[in-house]
Amino acid sequence: MAAKGQTLKEFGNLYPAESKLLAACRDGTVAEINVSRPERMKEENRVRAAFVRFLALGVGVSIHERGLRLVGAAIDGGFDLENCTIPYSIIIFNCLFGVDDKNLNSLNFRYSVFEGIVLLSGSLISSLGSGPINSLFKPMRL
Repeated sequence: MAAKGQTLKEFGNLYPAESKLLAACRDGTVAEINVSRPERMKEENRVRAAFVRFLALGVGVSIHERGLRLVGAAIDGGFDLENCTIPYSIIIFNCLFGVDDKNLNSLNFRYSVFEGIVLLSGSLISSLGSGPINSLFKPMRL
């Protein structure tokens, strides 16, 4: 049995922004939900953090070598990549993280290894998990 969050089917019906992100990850393009950072989550800008994690891990779906590129979304829930090896770049601009108050760490990269770049420019992060983060010969900008 596969670990939870490892198949596309588990996510059921995707939100509009998630469908756009999935298509962009497959095509190697940018999923531009909105140019500016949202002030709050709405149906049209909602992307579940677990779905972003699923795409970042690159399991269960083919991802273009350019990786994950997202602009102007509200990330719902904690984005937890603890102990993960991420084979692609993660470029997330002008996004709102941690819109779900139940998640103490809206962004958790503890003990993660990134084989590409990580850019979170212009994003608002409610909290950040602490601990070692490893980047393999690539710049990391938080």
